[in-house]
Amino acid sequence: MDPETRYVSLSVVPGTSTEQMPTPWKFLAATCSNGSFQVFGLLEAAQKLVLVAESFHHQRCVLKVVFLRTQAGGER
Repeated sequence: MDPETRYVSLSVVPGTSTEQMPTPWKFLAATCSNGSFQVFGLLEAAQKLVLVAESFHHQRCVLKVVFLRTQAGGER
């Protein structure tokens, strides 16, 4: 990663707490000034942040990341 890259927006991915794993993870999504989109796994107990996935789909800076959660069956 380029040291000049800045994180522009950060969001917790809803509904990603994984209690069935030995250690519960939370997932964070970030957009960066270089146009990349990154997903991090957060292990709070171990105080670790791990890069899980990265995409350079965009050629410009992505300003905002937002997640919408819907329920099956059309219920809100």
